[in-house]
Amino acid sequence: MLSKYLGVNPEVVPLDRSATGKPFLTREQRDRSAITFNLSHAHDRALIAVSKAQEVGVDLEFVRADIEVANLSKRFFTSSEHTAIMQATEERRATRFFRYWVAKEALLKAQGIGLGGLPDCEIFFEADGVDTDVRVRLGAQFSNPLGVRLLACEKGWEAAVAAQSVASVKRCTLEHL
Repeated sequence: MLSKYLGVNPEVVPLDRSATGKPFLTREQRDRSAITFNLSHAHDRALIAVSKAQEVGVDLEFVRADIEVANLSKRFFTSSEHTAIMQATEERRATRFFRYWVAKEALLKAQGIGLGGLPDCEIFFEADGVDTDVRVRLGAQFSNPLGVRLLACEKGWEAAVAAQSVASVKRCTLEHL
């Protein structure tokens, strides 16, 4: 996909990774194109975002009921996020947990911050569902203002994109690997 945007063969797309693991185009290529990207994959699905002139982050998760939602949200999320998750019905808790998770991880990936930054960003959903407005409070680790948009996926999946201008997200496709 990147080769299409860059106008080069896929074998020669020049990639590198930051210290936190975020993939990026090598400096020489970025100087020529201003293309940025991010990707996420889970359980034979992949999500990729390609942008021009703004950093972008995406996350994709399969909603699993076998995780300890209460313990994980208490440990890694803010108290308001943990409370919102625990206020959901038992059947909805895992979905709500993963909705927060993908929003937070997309923010961290857009900024190039590792998972240690989870407590430094706080998510507020105006309502339940993909079309809800998402408000974000970012701490000192975040050098750029970022927004989050939830993405529509098939049932059992949650996904989000983060960027300075999420309003410019034109299309998102979930692909089978």
